[in-house]
Amino acid sequence: MVQAVGGAGLTALATNLGAYYSITPENATQLPPPAATTLTLQSPPANGTYLNQSTFHLLLQSGGQALAGQLVTLDIGGQQALGITNASGQATLSLNLVVRPGNYAAQASFRGDADYLGSNDVSAFTVSKDSTTLTVTPASASVLGNQPTPFVAVVRDSSGRALGGRSVFFIVHNSSHTFATSVIADYQGKATLGSVPLPPGVYTVDAYFNGTIPVSPTLTLSDDYYESSSRLGLSLQIKAFTFTGFFDPVKNPPIINQMNAGRAVPLKFSLGGNQGLAIFATGYPTSRQVQCNTLNPIDAVEQTTTAGSSSLSYDPVTGLYTYLWKTEKSWAGTCRQVSVQFFDGQTYFLNFTFTR
Repeated sequence: MVQAVGGAGLTALATNLGAYYSITPENATQLPPPAATTLTLQSPPANGTYLNQSTFHLLLQSGGQALAGQLVTLDIGGQQALGITNASGQATLSLNLVVRPGNYAAQASFRGDADYLGSNDVSAFTVSKDSTTLTVTPASASVLGNQPTPFVAVVRDSSGRALGGRSVFFIVHNSSHTFATSVIADYQGKATLGSVPLPPGVYTVDAYFNGTIPVSPTLTLSDDYYESSSRLGLSLQIKAFTFTGFFDPVKNPPIINQMNAGRAVPLKFSLGGNQGLAIFATGYPTSRQVQCNTLNPIDAVEQTTTAGSSSLSYDPVTGLYTYLWKTEKSWAGTCRQVSVQFFDGQTYFLNFTFTR
């Protein structure tokens, strides 16, 4: 390094970009000037793909002779790769492209030294967006109204990596109704459709990662790094509940069911098949004390149990659900109304009067 201080006290520092300076004695023999060099990009690729590897071959010569053991550099948009030339003056440099897709200059450089002058070569180079694949599973599904659908979309790049944080646009439609929503994928790259607020019917489910989205007005989306993709033609059936009331041993309104307080009673009903056990709205079933109505007919419940707590089960043989409702001994001498609300928002009632 060279450092100097001027008369005004200002200090200057020169580092020769890390190559250092040499001190030559005053009477030393004059060295020959550095020889000219030629650095060539040999048949360089004209384009590459984001997050994919591109390889360049460089040839360094001086006076037509190979220069071995020299450091050469390749730069694309500020991303660099370095290498040492072999005995043939060649170096192979590869870049896993992380620069934003666009047009660049691939610049090869030899800095030079005391014996050789620097040289460079430049070639136009385009970084393209990576291709993507959009998958959605399952291919078809059947759910009850307001029940979450099982559709999960995943966007993957050309190497099969899932892309988290990207948006997937779902369109659920038939000839009468359309529902569209955009869902951001989680850290695992999963975008879940969830519930679809549409009436019962058969629908087509289409999923898009950018591109032209056929909504009204048409929406065109793009990503700075990835090409668009889509998955079309999935099938969704939304079914209505087929609730027809409660079965024995209880009776539907206006009848008042009479039973001993503290016992458990099975509330049996059908939903047209097995809909799973997550059938109730949050907080249901529930009950509240009501005014006893002596004008309504009373029917004694003949089947009760001593179960210690309430529970829900489904019998695939009979196709019936059974909610075993546990009552309290303190309810003796009162009347209560049971409210059963399903996740589709429909609510049904049963009336009870309790004896000791």
